[in-house]
Amino acid sequence: MKLETLDLQIIDTHTHFYDPARPQGVPWPGQDDDFLYRRVMPEDYKSLAANQGVKGTVVVEASRWFEDNQWILDLAEADPFLVGFVGNIDIDSDDFESNLNHLAENPLFRGIRLGGGALGDVADQSFISRLDQLASLDLELDLLIDSSLLLSVNTISEKIPNLRIMINHIGHVPIDGQPPDKAWVEG
Repeated sequence: MKLETLDLQIIDTHTHFYDPARPQGVPWPGQDDDFLYRRVMPEDYKSLAANQGVKGTVVVEASRWFEDNQWILDLAEADPFLVGFVGNIDIDSDDFESNLNHLAENPLFRGIRLGGGALGDVADQSFISRLDQLASLDLELDLLIDSSLLLSVNTISEKIPNLRIMINHIGHVPIDGQPPDKAWVEG
């Protein structure tokens, strides 16, 4: 069957939207990033992606500010092109469970994203219990990590086999024309 005859639903599974001109600004990207530090909103992305057949996107929140999760959900309420949302919640916060449950009330909310520094001690039962809450709500864990943490991800998957885990940016493997490093390949 020719590609032209297929009715494909292309969903971009990882976009970020932000506006540094908001009163509180943004924690990411930094003002020193000449390329990324600019307004990036759904209409900007749609003007590029729709021509490529993209029908929607899942937004991954890069901000560590909890209120920015709601800002994205408000954008999604106004724009059906935003078909899913991966939030950013401080997993070590005393408010983690209530924040998770609050976001989980929205059907667009699909999980949380943790950076490598927030991955935690996989031997810590409290940390594992919080990740298990994701699985019990049928949510996913997005990880922004490098190859040094792949063994920790394996441990998490063994301890919580029903937790869906997404590794963002292919584990930060360098794409430089050289074979990936051994740790990335073995991970």
